Amino acid sequence: MPDFFSFKVKPTITLPNGVVINYGIKREARVSLRIYDIAGKFVKELLNSNIEPGNYTISWDGSNQDGEKVSSGHYFVRIESGKFTRAEKVMVIR
Repeated sequence: MPDFFSFKVKPTITLPNGVVINYGIKREARVSLRIYDIAGKFVKELLNSNIEPGNYTISWDGSNQDGEKVSSGHYFVRIESGKFTRAEKVMVIR
């Protein structure tokens, strides 16, 4: 049984508004949320820690790991916990 009961990402983000990522978890677990570009290259880590059960919201401001703005295009928001992995595509429009 997956640890997650929800994972929703708005499919298009017009920056500077950013993207809002909503997720829920059933039990305590280590959760990783990362952004990748369309080629699969790592862009930014938003979360990598143990969290308690509940609903959460986190946002991505459209920057990479170094704080630089990413270019317009397609990106993936990937969530992982144990064996559970799911990715959602988003489009950044500048």
